[in-house]
Amino acid sequence: ATDLDPHFVGAYSYGAIVMPAIDKEQAIALATKGITNNPNEWRLYQHLGYIYWRLGQYDKAAETYGKGSAVEGASPFMKIMAASMINDAGSRSTARSIYRQMLSESTEESIRTTADRRLSFLDWQDEQDAINAVLTEFREKNGRCANSFGEVATQIFQEKLPEGRTFNVDAGKRLVDPTGAPYKLDRDQCVVNVDREKTKLPI
Repeated sequence: ATDLDPHFVGAYSYGAIVMPAIDKEQAIALATKGITNNPNEWRLYQHLGYIYWRLGQYDKAAETYGKGSAVEGASPFMKIMAASMINDAGSRSTARSIYRQMLSESTEESIRTTADRRLSFLDWQDEQDAINAVLTEFREKNGRCANSFGEVATQIFQEKLPEGRTFNVDAGKRLVDPTGAPYKLDRDQCVVNVDREKTKLPI
């Protein structure tokens, strides 16, 4: 598609989201091709910066976001990300900023769906940390794992999640993940798990 129409920005955008999981070198090549053919499209720098970030190449991500920020009309987000890649690249807060930007600005439904699922996954990671901390404390105090989430529900709901978020329960008052699927308690490991058959998390 990009050979037929080198200015088909949507194709580069889609490739930046999908291809890193398939072929990272091809993903970089496609995004770089997009910038070469469309040097005034700052979002293509955003996509290439995103690929480098996904691959853990934070120096290249910072450089790419920085170059993109210099393109006329570029979002202030680009300068913020250039700094974040240097100071806080591996944090969940940086990941949230990236995916929220995609969700708010992209018109491609596939990109918006991916960003939304990735944000849910970040929420799950926060909840996982909080729930496991409660389970660990209970086991240390009682010499056993909790029999159910109900046994430690009070402590779980007292845990503070980032950005003032709260835990969710379904109609049956079961603790559920960010996509509404009930959590599962692994009593052997004494940790929380997601229900892989029901969750919509990208795991």
